[in-house]
Amino acid sequence: MMTYRLQGCKKSAVIGWMAGMLLLAGCTQDKPVDTSQGEMLPEGKYPMTFTVTGLEATATTRGTADGKWEGGEEVAVQVDGVVKKYVAVGYDKNATLKPADPDNAFYWQSTNDTKQVSAWYLGKGYDASLTTKRWLWSVQSNQNNNNGYQNSDFLYAPQTTCSFGGTSSLTFSHKTAKVVINIRKYGVATDDEDIESITIHKALSTGSTAEKDGELKFWGLPDMPFCDLTPYKLSVRNENVSFEANKPAETALASYKALVIPYDTTGPDFIEIKMKGYAPFKYNPTVPDKWEGGMQYTYNLTIKGEEVTATVASTEMTWTDGGNGGSGGNGSVEI
Repeated sequence: MMTYRLQGCKKSAVIGWMAGMLLLAGCTQDKPVDTSQGEMLPEGKYPMTFTVTGLEATATTRGTADGKWEGGEEVAVQVDGVVKKYVAVGYDKNATLKPADPDNAFYWQSTNDTKQVSAWYLGKGYDASLTTKRWLWSVQSNQNNNNGYQNSDFLYAPQTTCSFGGTSSLTFSHKTAKVVINIRKYGVATDDEDIESITIHKALSTGSTAEKDGELKFWGLPDMPFCDLTPYKLSVRNENVSFEANKPAETALASYKALVIPYDTTGPDFIEIKMKGYAPFKYNPTVPDKWEGGMQYTYNLTIKGEEVTATVASTEMTWTDGGNGGSGGNGSVEI
C-alpha cells in the first residue's frame, strides 16, 4: 500500500506539471513572434567581406592604377560612418576585401542586417581620414618608377547598401585622370635612348574632394600647388598608334603614362621632350580643355623640324580603350 500511494502521488505531480506546461505553452503561442530584426547571429561569427568591381585591366600592365588588383592592397572601408582597414585578397579583377585584423572587423549581427558601405584606396597606403569636404590628395611629381606612378592612384567606391546573405559588392572608379604620351619614330627621333626626358610642365600636383549631388567629386583648383611632372616610361611600346589622320597606325618609338589631377580651368603649360644634342621640343596642349577624373587622354606626338605636332585622343575615351594603356586611335584629331 505504501508503494502504491507514492506512485499515485508521483503520477498526480507529473500530471499537474504537464498541465502547467501546456498552459504556459498555450499562453506563449498567443504572442506573435517579432521577426523584423531577423535571427540574431553569434557575436564575432560572420565578418563582413566584399567583392570589388569597376576596374578593367589592360593586357600588359599591373597594379590598381592600370586596372588590376595584385593582392595585399590596404583599403579603407567605411560602414555607417566607422572606418576600418581591409586587405585585397585575390588577383586581377577578381578580388575580395577581407578584414586586415579579425579582431577589428565589421561583423553581421542578424540575418536581416543591412549596412551603408563606402571604400577608398590610396596608392601611398591606408588612410582613414578621407572626407567629402576639401580633403587634399597629391600625385607624385616623379612617376618614372613603379612606386611613383602607383602611389599616385586614388580609387573610390561610393556608398552602397549591403545586406547579410546578399551580394556585398563595391564598385571602384579612378578619381585621378590618366595621360598617355606616345613619341613617333620620325625625324630626329629614331632611337628611344636619345630621349633624355619627357616632362609635363606646370601640372596641378594636388586636388580636393567635394560633395556634389550626393557624390564625391575630386578636382584641382587654381589655388592648388603645381609641379613639373615626369611620367612613367612603359617597358612595352604602344602599338596601333594614330600619329596622322588617314595614315596607317604605327608602333610608338617610346610610350609614357602618368596619373594627373583633374582640372577644368587650369591645365599644364606644355609637354617638353628633351633629345640628346637638341634644344628642348615643346608641345602646348590646346585640346581637350579639361581633364576629368576616371578618363584617359592620349597625346601622340611627332617631332617635325623644330615643331611638335599631335593627334589627341577623344576625351570620351576611358582608361581601357586603345589597348596598352591607350594608343589613342579612337576619335583622335590632328593638331
